[in-house]
Amino acid sequence: MTPIIEQEFLLHSNIIENEDADAFPDAVYAWEYLRDYQELTIDRILECHNILMRTRKTIPASAKGRWTKHQTGIYNSFG
Repeated sequence: MTPIIEQEFLLHSNIIENEDADAFPDAVYAWEYLRDYQELTIDRILECHNILMRTRKTIPASAKGRWTKHQTGIYNSFG
């Protein structure tokens, strides 16, 4: 179970990223996945991305948790 302070962090992180409420369970699941490990590896980062993006419809399934050759970015309403 994720402590309340960590849940608050994830909630505010999603707000900053302009994610809707549906993304919160994925954020918690990804956080709990990473907490199980002492070392952060490329494979774990990719799996974390896969978990975070699994229900997102904004990117194709082929880009979830994988390296791509497409330019990506984090954008806000200001561009």
